[in-house]
Amino acid sequence: VLAERNDVERRFLLLVREAFDADLAVAVLDGADAALAVDADMPGALSSGPVPAHLAALRGVGGPLLTSENLPSDIRQTLVVPLESGGRRFGIVALAVRGRRRRRLSTRDLTLLTPLANALAAAMRGAEHLDRLVEETSKLHAVVAQSTEGILMLDGDGAVQMWSSAFAELTDITAAEAAGCRLTELLDVPDPAEGGRLLPVTADNPRSVVELTICRPDGEARRLRLAHSGVFADGALVRDVVVVRDLTREHRTERLKADFIATVSHELRTPLTPIIGYLDLLRTRGDQMPPDKREKAFDLIADRAAHMSRLVEDLLLASRMGDTESDLALQVSVDTHDLAGIVRQAADDLDAPRVKVDLPDGAVPVRCDAGRAIQVVTNLISNALKYSPETEDVQVRMRHDDDRVHVDVTDRGRGIPADQLEKVFEKFQRVEDPMTMSTGGTGLGLFIARRLAQAMGGDVGVRSTLNVGSVFTLTLRRARQPVE
Repeated sequence: VLAERNDVERRFLLLVREAFDADLAVAVLDGADAALAVDADMPGALSSGPVPAHLAALRGVGGPLLTSENLPSDIRQTLVVPLESGGRRFGIVALAVRGRRRRRLSTRDLTLLTPLANALAAAMRGAEHLDRLVEETSKLHAVVAQSTEGILMLDGDGAVQMWSSAFAELTDITAAEAAGCRLTELLDVPDPAEGGRLLPVTADNPRSVVELTICRPDGEARRLRLAHSGVFADGALVRDVVVVRDLTREHRTERLKADFIATVSHELRTPLTPIIGYLDLLRTRGDQMPPDKREKAFDLIADRAAHMSRLVEDLLLASRMGDTESDLALQVSVDTHDLAGIVRQAADDLDAPRVKVDLPDGAVPVRCDAGRAIQVVTNLISNALKYSPETEDVQVRMRHDDDRVHVDVTDRGRGIPADQLEKVFEKFQRVEDPMTMSTGGTGLGLFIARRLAQAMGGDVGVRSTLNVGSVFTLTLRRARQPVE
């Protein structure tokens, strides 16, 4: 009984009363207002009640005591033993016999009960330690379970002993799959140089932080930072606790920043080069140039300056845009306008012979901001011209259903992979490698077009087939009233 944890006080009192053939077995624990008792009249039951006055007076007894004095009238003898272990006192245990019994308690009973009481105290002390250990362990488990960062623990051979739920979600490997496996066998590190840094701790360098990229079973790449804390004994690794942070978003952001700087630098440099060149030519030899060539130089400078102005405007507009259409609610003024006239104006402004427009003869009323709608259509047509071969036309057609009007802009370009269809509408995203710069652009046109369309209550979508082409569609709400 003493070796067990549950219900030890009750079971101890039941056994002691029976073993010593006593009428009562009572425990009065320190800090408790009630006494626990087992009575021979109900030998299998434990009762709880007020501490008897004679036992209350003996709670502070310094050692084992057998007494017949100052007892209730129905009690002939009481044997009291302190509950002490490890320098700590837990209370007292008492045995008693009533006056009607011939049985008497003796010093032999005192000698036998004392070590049993000490053993009970030791068991109670151990139970307290176990309770505290369980409580602390539960706290640690809660910390590990609720941590947003991955936590794992490895043994001296690099095998997994603990694998938190956050790390399981991060790696797409469950704790059951990871248990007992070596970390080097679980994580797929494509870069051989980074793979050798999975277990970097040594006796001279027990703490180490490394960054590496893993490939999950589903093919997704994740950039991780692993903070190792190794424990060594006699130069040998005993355990390694690793805290893992997901750096994927930060890593992608840094790459996007680098790509953006390279892209914008190229886009701004492209119009600047002829502007600077023609300005230098006009400054040094302008009076010697024929009027028509001088006029062409001014026209080119004006065109390139307008191109730079559009780039800067796109950058400023994109910086004010978030990921929800509510972010643009104050930047559009929706009214009823003729979408057919808007599309014709956008095509005329581009003045590109390859743009073939097929539109209804009459007005097509829609709910939109006319200026923003022209900007969206212009972006879609310009994008189609950019990615189509110079020998291919860009088709612009209109269709409608009961409450929506759709403008389809069809190109004959390289097409867009299926996994990139939504990404082309994100900031600074381009289907090609931005470092090759085979086509111009900041990667903002489609992002701006979709956000403006959403702010007007519509949308921009895309369908595409590789090596065939793409169809970008502007959809706006159809107006019930005619254009004024």
